[in-house]
Amino acid sequence: MSSYQALYRRWRPRTFSEMVGQDAVRRVLRQQVQDGQISHAYLFCGTRGTGKTSAAKILAKAVNCLNPQQGNPCNACALCTGIEDGSVLDVVEIDAASNNGVDSVREIREEVLYTPAVARYRVYIIDEVHMLTGGAFNALLKTLEEPPPHVIFVLATTELHKIPATILSRCQCFLFARIPQEVIAGRLMEVARDSGIALAQEAAELIARLADGALRDALSILDQCAVGGGRIDVPLVEQVGGLTGRGYLFEVSQALAARQLQEVLRATGHMLAQSKDPSVLTGELLTHLRDLLIYKLVEDPGELLSAPPSEFGQLAALAGRWGAAELLQAVRTLTAALDAMARTPQKKIVLELALLELASPALSNEPAALLARIEGLERRLAEIKTAAVPMQAVSPPVETGEPAPQTPAGQAELAPAPAQDEAPPPWEVEASAQQAPPGCADLPPEKASAKREGEPAFWQAVLSALDPSISGFLTGVRVSLSGDVLTLDPGSPFVQRVLSKQSVLAELTEKVCAAAGRAHRIRIERSAPGAAPENPLFERLADRIDRLQQEDE
Repeated sequence: MSSYQALYRRWRPRTFSEMVGQDAVRRVLRQQVQDGQISHAYLFCGTRGTGKTSAAKILAKAVNCLNPQQGNPCNACALCTGIEDGSVLDVVEIDAASNNGVDSVREIREEVLYTPAVARYRVYIIDEVHMLTGGAFNALLKTLEEPPPHVIFVLATTELHKIPATILSRCQCFLFARIPQEVIAGRLMEVARDSGIALAQEAAELIARLADGALRDALSILDQCAVGGGRIDVPLVEQVGGLTGRGYLFEVSQALAARQLQEVLRATGHMLAQSKDPSVLTGELLTHLRDLLIYKLVEDPGELLSAPPSEFGQLAALAGRWGAAELLQAVRTLTAALDAMARTPQKKIVLELALLELASPALSNEPAALLARIEGLERRLAEIKTAAVPMQAVSPPVETGEPAPQTPAGQAELAPAPAQDEAPPPWEVEASAQQAPPGCADLPPEKASAKREGEPAFWQAVLSALDPSISGFLTGVRVSLSGDVLTLDPGSPFVQRVLSKQSVLAELTEKVCAAAGRAHRIRIERSAPGAAPENPLFERLADRIDRLQQEDE
């Protein structure tokens, strides 16, 4: 009984022509072999499953093939079959992850002095070469620069940035790009057809998306799905790929958007109780929120999302509950938490603190968090305005047969007078016994007596008549009256900018003239200009407030 061979091994390319998704690499290597212009050292770099090791083996066969076919190995001669099954010892594969010391490199330096036993070239394929120590790299330098003419080095790595510049300069570097999803899906359909596997096109596209540019990973997923036999469809791929258990991501993100801390911790704790690593959980949440941010900002985000197409509808519904600034802040917070987990064993606490900060933005005083809070308030205000019924909750007037009193032109309408059959409250009796200034007769004593030194008598009536969105900024403002000029000292550049808005000045002037009973001019002047430097955060906050006021108008 023959042993089963995995699909990614069975369908590994055996010639340059069979390589998919790496057209530039295979074209150059094939031409070099065909022209006999073989370099002494190659460096293949790229993400996992993109064909680096396969290309290295094809190159080793091609340069030693007894009957090459236009740069491709024939895969029929004794050398090709011997290299394929590992019986030819002149082609050596070394895993640098487990042989990364100086002693391993010294053995190579001693071996290269001997001529090949049966092949034309002795080929050393060093996988994950970035795992070599600094001393091992230094020991390899001289041999790599001037090896014997019968030696070829092929180095493979997934982390190009870890390779010393002295090594890079001695190699021909080939970049293996991520294989496009449509190419992977097409290859999967070919493999399934030739292997007698019933594979739906939608399932092949989903597998290609899950593989993230790695054809080997895609073949492994297909192999798992084909174990039980039968037709491979999208639900089966989702089950094998672990996508059916991703509902907690939407539970957590929905609870975060609603500021429901208890639900956030409950859903997270449920996943942690199932032995899910906190760093893995944080990474999945980070990717999920990144998808939400892209879905919100990009017009056609389909190919940019990490989520499967079956989740696009949920992403669309959930993206409307988040603001872009909120999502950006959430991504930054989780990224910082992921970095912190690498430095502490208390990963669960780090994750819970990050979620606590996201669910309760008031706990953070970072500028980005403040802007995210403002955006959230803006969005909720817009939702309230949209859902509000456009009607005033005012009781209809009772018809008494008498004409309604008319408000004099240009005068603001203050609190209504009490009914004739009701006794006026005590504060009104006390206020009428005094010589109250115009516009202040309708104010209770605690408001009328709140006048500060130098403040005009009618100022409290102005504050009562103004919209709360404006009067709130006048709480700490110093007010002085000189003739018909009312001077306001805002005390801070932020308040000065708000009060200097044309719409705010117009409203303020109208209420002042109505309360004072005659025309007044308003001047906004800080007593110590330049004492408090402008803050970029204040500038952005003021822009948001200005926009809210314009929308309200």
